[in-house]
Amino acid sequence: MEISGFDPEDLTVDVGYWFKGSTNRKGYLAEFCEFHESEYMEMLLHISVRWLSLERCITRILRQYGPLTSYFKSLNENQPRFRRLVDAFSNPLTEVYLLFYQATLPVFTLLNLLLQRERSSIFQLHGEMTKFIKKLCARFMKPSALQGQQVHDILYKDPLNQLPGVLGEYVLNQVQGDRFEPVWEAH
Repeated sequence: MEISGFDPEDLTVDVGYWFKGSTNRKGYLAEFCEFHESEYMEMLLHISVRWLSLERCITRILRQYGPLTSYFKSLNENQPRFRRLVDAFSNPLTEVYLLFYQATLPVFTLLNLLLQRERSSIFQLHGEMTKFIKKLCARFMKPSALQGQQVHDILYKDPLNQLPGVLGEYVLNQVQGDRFEPVWEAH
């Protein structure tokens, strides 16, 4: 978010609230869906304290991206939320950012669901956190840098271990230290 300035939560909240409770807006969007030969789907409302909804909201926006883009480009309203949405859907990178978040969020969602279980899962925590860190590293690091490595031995800051691209190098270099420091002791 620091690099792009794109906040997926802001966009999903704006889209959700723009259509919430407005039959006229929903009807107009349904017409754009028909024009784009796309099935109309209700826009989901993301609430920041329930961040597990973010993945579903992003997926819904992506499924309706063409109609939403046409909708916001065709109207002329002065409300601040509408202006933000016009700017977002006029930016060709918005769809790319949404696709990135759609591909990335499931890694976090799976871990979060484990942590929010009603029944005790403390015995799974070490293994699941290790898998989580490795999955996250696999998105930014070469497979050879991860193979056979314990999480705390991964040299993620070594440029030779990173996949080419500014984003991966930026993200990995934001973490402090030269290696992951485990927050638990394996016995």
